[in-house]
Amino acid sequence: MMIKDKRKWLAWIAGAVFLCSGTIGMWLHYAGKQEDGLVSGNGRIEATEIDIAAKTAGRIKEIMVREGDFVTAGQVVAMMDTEVLMAQLREAQAHLQQMKSAAATARSQLHQAKRRKRLPWRLLPNARPNLTSPKTLEPFFQAGCERCCRATGSR
Repeated sequence: MMIKDKRKWLAWIAGAVFLCSGTIGMWLHYAGKQEDGLVSGNGRIEATEIDIAAKTAGRIKEIMVREGDFVTAGQVVAMMDTEVLMAQLREAQAHLQQMKSAAATARSQLHQAKRRKRLPWRLLPNARPNLTSPKTLEPFFQAGCERCCRATGSR
């Protein structure tokens, strides 16, 4: 019986030695090799979370970085879709052009009104010698009276 017990113990010990040597062999084989991008070690990882915001609201056209990438100050991380903003700019430029045209029209009308206002005074020096005669002044008084009567509704 003793021999059977010794063989049993010897088989257990041989199995344990085989298992340990296989584990040690695998560890030595793979311990020096690491895949790209994988790092092993002990320690603590700290990260700073930064919120990014745009000055104006809109849709993002293109994102130029991935999550976890390192970025530097001033680096473009995303491009906004500016189609809506460009359409608003073109609309504002058209409105500006329309207002410039309206201002030019108003200046032209003002200039014409000023010229019409000065026109009778230009003709007055030619009529001055004739103003001494009552017959010359009568049409002016008659026209003035007719306008006054029409405005007041009396005759």
